[in-house]
Amino acid sequence: MTYPSAIRSVLKAMNGLAKADPTLVALINGGQILDKVPAGTAMPYVRFVSTTEVDEGSTFAKDGRVDTVTMAIWTDYAGEQQGLLILEELNRVLHKQVLTLDVGVCLLCWYEWSDSLEDPDGEAQQVMVRYRVQALEA
Repeated sequence: MTYPSAIRSVLKAMNGLAKADPTLVALINGGQILDKVPAGTAMPYVRFVSTTEVDEGSTFAKDGRVDTVTMAIWTDYAGEQQGLLILEELNRVLHKQVLTLDVGVCLLCWYEWSDSLEDPDGEAQQVMVRYRVQALEA
C-alpha cells in the first residue's frame, strides 16, 4: 500500500497548535491560520499560501514525505514590528515541533525561511514564512 499524502494532515496539525496557543489567539483571529481570507477580515491575520510535497522514498523501511508549507502574515501596522512579532510566536509554536498527524508520523517540523515585504499599496506589510515537515507512514 502506498503512503497517502500527509499535507492536509500537516495543515490541520499546524492550525491546531496555533489555535491552542493563547498568545497567537490574541494576536491573530483567534489563532486561526486561514486557508481562504473572507472579505472584510481584519488584519493582522495569517493564511496558508502554498504547499509542496515530495516523496522521500523509504526511511527505516517506511515510505516518507517531505512537505513545505508557506504562510503569509498580513498586518496593517506601520512598519515590520507587528509582523515580526507574529513570526516569532509562530516559530515558538511550530519550529522544532513534532506534529500530531492523522496520516503517518511527523519526525519534525522546522522553520526554513522568512521574508518581510511592504505591500505595493503602502498600507499593508507581509511576512512570508516557510516551514518544512518530514513525515513517515505509520
